[in-house]
Amino acid sequence: MKIHPLRTVVLVLCMSHVVIAPSGVQASDSLPCFEEYASTLLSSFVALTEQHIRTIEHELAVLSVTEEVESADWESMSSIMHAYQEGGQPGIVWFVLPDGNYYTPEKGLVGKKLNERSYFSGLMSGRRMIGDLVYSKATGRKSVIVAVPVMRNGEVVGGLGASVFLDDLSNRIDSAVPLPENLIFYALASDGTTTLHKNTQLNFQDPRQQGVKSLKLAADRMLSTQEGEVTYEFEGTSRHAIYQTSMLMGWKFVIGIKTGDSDSTADQ
Repeated sequence: MKIHPLRTVVLVLCMSHVVIAPSGVQASDSLPCFEEYASTLLSSFVALTEQHIRTIEHELAVLSVTEEVESADWESMSSIMHAYQEGGQPGIVWFVLPDGNYYTPEKGLVGKKLNERSYFSGLMSGRRMIGDLVYSKATGRKSVIVAVPVMRNGEVVGGLGASVFLDDLSNRIDSAVPLPENLIFYALASDGTTTLHKNTQLNFQDPRQQGVKSLKLAADRMLSTQEGEVTYEFEGTSRHAIYQTSMLMGWKFVIGIKTGDSDSTADQ
């Protein structure tokens, strides 16, 4: 993924003059500059994620109209599916039939069904589905779904999808815009589930269930409003963050700065 040159310049300025504070400067002293540049950094994270998801959606849409995939016959499409899987996507691609049976390049017929997934009925009714969170049946990994219907003669004959692994996606975004240790980024689904996090161990966790009052209040505010800023405590540090909503997925994207040690006794 490429980063706009202006955003790179802004990031370098903030990192060199603010985030990596000289000896003797308190973390809170970096807050004014963080607030000045944070919206640009946040927009970069949102744009990078949406671009990646949109790219996968577009690639799947292109594949869905090929003769091989429109045949709805796995043997006919397996070569093209293998080639796409090997292109380096952070996840697993699959083709599902209207009865719920599905295939992957690695396993062929998986032997499980997708018809109980929340996105399945929408996909089989001809809609593109983006953003559902699942544990992949084929791999067990935490994933976000991107899927498009496969049509032939105006009828849905199947669905083509990708289960994008959230830890790989988090790492790709972190690598694209590397942040110092005292900056954090994450995203929350509308139900509070963490979808992306610089610390991938926190993916699929709900911050409201961490037992930290200020974090729960901050998460509640983020989930109930489109954008804004919050302050809370977590893992022994005070944190100040701004957030905005992705129009593509409905996720709340957050970028924040650790501003100093927290008073843990005040937050129980």
